[in-house]
Amino acid sequence: MSVKDREAQVIIFLCNMNHLSHAVLSFPNKKMMVGQFLGDGVRGKDFNYFEPEIRAGILLHRWIDSNLDSFQFIQQIRAEIRSEVGLYSPVFIDILLDHFRAKHFDTLGMGKLKKFQDDWISMLLPFENQMSRRLLGYYQAMLKYQWFQTYESIEGTQEVLIQMAMRLPKSDGLRVASIKMPEFVTQFENDYLQFWSEFESVFFKIQSEHMKDLPK
Repeated sequence: MSVKDREAQVIIFLCNMNHLSHAVLSFPNKKMMVGQFLGDGVRGKDFNYFEPEIRAGILLHRWIDSNLDSFQFIQQIRAEIRSEVGLYSPVFIDILLDHFRAKHFDTLGMGKLKKFQDDWISMLLPFENQMSRRLLGYYQAMLKYQWFQTYESIEGTQEVLIQMAMRLPKSDGLRVASIKMPEFVTQFENDYLQFWSEFESVFFKIQSEHMKDLPK
């Protein structure tokens, strides 16, 4: 595998970092939440091997990844940061979204972030043997570093970006994103709340269609 191919694989892996947002959208259906997480590691039609609610979560995860960029808010962020963050712009957008979701967790009616994180981690434990190798690595890192809570503050999110930049090729854009994180938050935070409301509304319609197809 060439250096270019390895870099492309790293980008593809990191473009799916917004696990908090995925989990919140299918709350409180635990099996759909599991499917939302496992969805990063399930390829092709392999979702058919899972029970119906987990399968629905996997398909909803795919819907989110396929449709997120169609929202004007995401297009606006991408246009604004592309010249500075470059190759890792999709990664930073995912992380920025989870920062906003973590910061506004309580005010958006989800209770305490730590309890949600602890419950989510416990919920996934029985499914470790169904996780792809990289998802298992992410899950184990979550156990160690408590990333959802880390995303709650600008400083914690900056540290995540710096740690990623230290481990990834051609990652100067992530260092820039870390430095400019306070500026980006100021620029986009107000519009995030409207975006989240719009995105939830569309997502819940899609989710309700999947739920109609579940066995009674």
